[in-house]
Amino acid sequence: EEDEYELLRKIASQHWGTMRSYFQEAAAAYSMGQRARAGYLSAEGNHYKQLAREADEKASQRIFDVKNKDMHNDVTIDLHSQHVKDAIRLLKLHIQSLASISSIHSLKVITGCGLHGTGRGRIKRA
Repeated sequence: EEDEYELLRKIASQHWGTMRSYFQEAAAAYSMGQRARAGYLSAEGNHYKQLAREADEKASQRIFDVKNKDMHNDVTIDLHSQHVKDAIRLLKLHIQSLASISSIHSLKVITGCGLHGTGRGRIKRA
């Protein structure tokens, strides 16, 4: 598992090196007035920059997954004493915020009828 991480980092490093070479060649071609060649070399450099970024992102995600595979990241929010509209707004806000965090496995929401309620909750159970 960590070998895959090392391989991806090595690939990214190679792509970064290739990118630098293309950009250096592009700069040299441009200074010699070879605009078309410089444009081509620059485009190749940008291509390798994208490949390097993708390999770095994959490596980062892979090592994160390996290191955190046994983590149980659960989030609990308590909406007791919230008015219904406020509770719904806060719940939506937390869902939107947590949706982009891949390490969060579950969201537990605590609701209730509150101290001044009629004995039954107004927010229905899931």
